Amino acid sequence: MKAYGWFKEMRDEARDSFEFKLAALKIEVTERILEAMERRSMNRKQLADSLGVSKASVSRLLNNGSNATLKTLLQIAEALDCDLSIGIRRRAAARDSGKTEEEDPEKMKKAAAR
Repeated sequence: MKAYGWFKEMRDEARDSFEFKLAALKIEVTERILEAMERRSMNRKQLADSLGVSKASVSRLLNNGSNATLKTLLQIAEALDCDLSIGIRRRAAARDSGKTEEEDPEKMKKAAAR
């Protein structure tokens, strides 16, 4: 769907806002947890049992996108037999080449030399 005029401006401003970026991250984390649960054929109750918490706690995390700590995310990853990876990359590097520094060997060499 193409956006025009004032709506496009508002949409673009919203995309750049901290709140929008935070909501997008919460959705991404939740989706990845749900995908890992599906791969392992694990339901919320089973995940809760392996974490030693209530099913309501897991549901609250997955439904409300509550702010999970790194400790909680690592515990979930361990329970799902997954690795937890968090990346921070320069915006300009990703935008300039279409690749992150991790995907671009030349940029990795330059970053290592810094």
